[in-house]
Amino acid sequence: MNLQTIVRAKLFIVLVALLGGVGYGIAQNKEVKNNVKTTEGKAVQLKVDGSNLSVLDNNNTKPVSQTKEFTDIFTFLTDSEDHAILVRAIKVTGLKETLEGKGRFTAFAPNDAAFNALGDEVLESLFKAENRAVLKEVISYHVMPGSQGVNELTRAVNGNGGEARLKTLNGSTLNVRLNGDKVVIVGANGAKATIVSGDKVQNNGMVHTINTVVMPN
Repeated sequence: MNLQTIVRAKLFIVLVALLGGVGYGIAQNKEVKNNVKTTEGKAVQLKVDGSNLSVLDNNNTKPVSQTKEFTDIFTFLTDSEDHAILVRAIKVTGLKETLEGKGRFTAFAPNDAAFNALGDEVLESLFKAENRAVLKEVISYHVMPGSQGVNELTRAVNGNGGEARLKTLNGSTLNVRLNGDKVVIVGANGAKATIVSGDKVQNNGMVHTINTVVMPN
């Protein structure tokens, strides 16, 4: 056996040992760190500990951001800065327990601008005690059983001749179409709402923010 062959054999043994050590570390969920640079050129460190990911600032090794655990749909909306009116409506109509429960739902969530576009008079009327049942019909019309992301909605539209029909919690149907690469929700009143921020995955379903309140029959 010549010298070159001996050297190659030793390098192979070392490589196998290193790979084995890495595999063992992963199996034991040991902490793995990698230095990277942000788009601003700032040196940071990615720390993977089991299934958790943190970003550390190399200057002080304090977490500057951390992957957030999924919440339920209602909690997500409550934490949002754009859904205060919707959260209020969910509370007064008794849908809070549904949207924080264990079921799987897709919520088409009108933002505050969408509700405000209804006008003060309509909005005030919807929140009157005597119209509580009407408000519940409106809000439940924006929720469907099952969890569907934008890609799944798009496939449903393309697979059904350009329009898909979704059964909502209030028993009525929403129509879904495409406008270019945007998913559009069409209510029974003809109002069209575009998904402006989609695929917010929660532990009990999916949230898509829309820019218009759609109305049932």
